[in-house]
Amino acid sequence: MKIDWSDILTPMSEDTEGSLEFNNSKLYKTQENNSEASILKEDGINIKQVDDDEIATWYKKATKYEDANAQFQLAVRYERGLDGFDKNLKLAVELYKKSAEQGNSYSQNNLGVLYLNGKGVKKNSKKAIELYKKSAKQEHNIAQANLGSLYSNGDIVAEDQKEATKWFRKAANQGNISAQNHLGTRYQNGKGVAKDIKHAIKWYRKAAKQGEMYAQSNLGKKYYYGNGVLKNYKEANKWFQKSAEQGLVTAQRFLGDIHLKGQGVVKNHKEASKWFYKAAKQGDAYSQYMLFIHRDDMDIDTKEQLDWLHKSADQNFSDAQNELGEIYEDGDLVSKNYKKAFKYYHKASESDHAKAQYNLGFMYANGVGKTKNLNKGIELLKKSSSNGYEHASETLGDWYFEDENIDEAIKWFKVSAKLGSDFSQNILGEIFSNDKDVDTDYKEAIKWFLLAAEQDNSQAQLSAGEMYNSGQGVLKDPNKAIEWISKAAEKDNLDAQFKLGHMYFQELKDPNKAIKWYIKAAENGSITAMFNVGVVNSNRGTFKEATKWYGKAADKGYAKAQYELGKIHHQKDDVKDYVKSKHWIKKAYESSDNDISKKAEEFWNKHELWNY
Repeated sequence: MKIDWSDILTPMSEDTEGSLEFNNSKLYKTQENNSEASILKEDGINIKQVDDDEIATWYKKATKYEDANAQFQLAVRYERGLDGFDKNLKLAVELYKKSAEQGNSYSQNNLGVLYLNGKGVKKNSKKAIELYKKSAKQEHNIAQANLGSLYSNGDIVAEDQKEATKWFRKAANQGNISAQNHLGTRYQNGKGVAKDIKHAIKWYRKAAKQGEMYAQSNLGKKYYYGNGVLKNYKEANKWFQKSAEQGLVTAQRFLGDIHLKGQGVVKNHKEASKWFYKAAKQGDAYSQYMLFIHRDDMDIDTKEQLDWLHKSADQNFSDAQNELGEIYEDGDLVSKNYKKAFKYYHKASESDHAKAQYNLGFMYANGVGKTKNLNKGIELLKKSSSNGYEHASETLGDWYFEDENIDEAIKWFKVSAKLGSDFSQNILGEIFSNDKDVDTDYKEAIKWFLLAAEQDNSQAQLSAGEMYNSGQGVLKDPNKAIEWISKAAEKDNLDAQFKLGHMYFQELKDPNKAIKWYIKAAENGSITAMFNVGVVNSNRGTFKEATKWYGKAADKGYAKAQYELGKIHHQKDDVKDYVKSKHWIKKAYESSDNDISKKAEEFWNKHELWNY
């Protein structure tokens, strides 16, 4: 028969900083992981299934001989309705009292619990504490732990963290695994004792090895983050696994993440979903959210995905609320519904969710699903920015820039840039290098360009390279110029590819490298680059290749290419063709480029191309 000792043998509770694990969710409730066997083993009580003869013996001892232990055993069964006994709190209290008066530490502790909770007796905190102390002085470790909890919380007695630590230590030294875990948290937080991570780990390990799931989770976190021990995902996984198998939500959540990311284990979405499911079914909002976010990897159908997301949002998990807002705003997976989008953004914004504040502000500012309210939109974007969302300050900078309020734009671009936005860093570089409404400051410009360039912003890399090439804001350095422009060119930045081709051709006199980069720019659609490939080939005397590239640019209406193609077909033996010459010179003449048109006319007349 399963015995629920949750209100009889009571472990402790403790507040904490950070994300430590405790073995209770409510004061004076037994830790969810401890079975009746493990709890009573701590107290030295045998919980084997009893038979009628044994019960009869207890009755005889309890009544005739006033045996304190027999009275305790009967009291437990009357309190909980065990072994065929009907629940009878009044009789249980009577038996606990008789046993406690004889000095039975188990009865003293359990009677203290009943007084503290007002079960079977009138609630009396003073009496409860008196009974706990009597039991604790007899080295009853759970009573000691309960006293530690009372002094730690300060609800019933004056808060005294040193006194709390004293009682937790007494219980822990007797092997009480709950107290060992709590003592670990006290060393970690410096609560009632000097902060000492090594000592915290020592106590976590003691409890974890004995199966205390909260201590196992706490120890797992130490290895996961490398706090007080060398980071070791495999060791973290081992302890999280032990804890998760006992049902601890936090450990299940960590295992989900570990398998999702492949930390210390082979990445396994199926295993990740298994643990997220376990935690989600226990109501863990984060795990519910993760089942939605990684739905494709975990092969979850649309209805179930949305059910999990709604469950998470209903628990005020702001990431889930914002996600739902975006789904309803975009009409992704559901019908577009601005009213619901607004509702979920608003809920998440109240929790200071930076992205939701940005999304809500954008709706207000643009009148999406609401009456337009630019001031409200700006207010929300400012809140979003102050909460660290770089796109909010980036957008504010854009808005003020478009409104030609350059000082305010610079202010917000700087906020975003300092949060790491390479977009804003690059914009600041452009403003300080060439904006007509701002005094040119090349040193300030190169500072921002380099920050963005280091984040692989190709436009900033090109600009930084150009400034090194011209010596604006920095000492001229052609090597650094090539280095930065090459980085941008390798990212398929067309302007950088063209610039690099130009530098190799005009400045560094390296036609082979010039050709390479001009061709890349040409392949990305640059007509001028096509023309320049023709120029380089013409200069090298490879006229067939030159006509090919001139032809590509000429076909796209580039007047210079049409004129050069006309000339080369008239003058160069390798590609001489007067009919083609006539065709392209005529095209050049008909172009809107006046200078080229005039040259084409002169060439036409000089060589009497009307004859062909």
